[in-house]
Amino acid sequence: MMESYILIFFIVIFLGIIFGVRDREILFCSLNAIISQGAFLGMRADFPLALCTFTASLLIGIFAYSRFKLARVPLQVSVLPPMILLVPGSIGYRMMEGFIAKDSINATTLGFEMLFAASGIVFGGMLAEVLLFEDMEL
Repeated sequence: MMESYILIFFIVIFLGIIFGVRDREILFCSLNAIISQGAFLGMRADFPLALCTFTASLLIGIFAYSRFKLARVPLQVSVLPPMILLVPGSIGYRMMEGFIAKDSINATTLGFEMLFAASGIVFGGMLAEVLLFEDMEL
């Protein structure tokens, strides 16, 4: 389990470098990703994928909005690197493989699972915005 957190730390550092995040903010992005992915991985055994991605996305959003409020860091800097780890790309790949192999029932199931996971990401971010965006200046 510790290997997962170390891997998440380095992945977010590399994504932060790609997105041009400042040095100090990369560490906060990594902390955000480790916390949100810890919640995601901890919930994954007992809860559906959509609820896990919703919770992790909500944590990412709350952290990003609090960084925006306290340190005036643009939201995209704190949101993008950790949020990319939640995107259900492997599910989409397996879904397309299922359609190619003419296993349409399994592929459709995976498609809906991917849709619900993506919806969880969107709604978690939206809820964080609704909860914390009350009087912020842009």
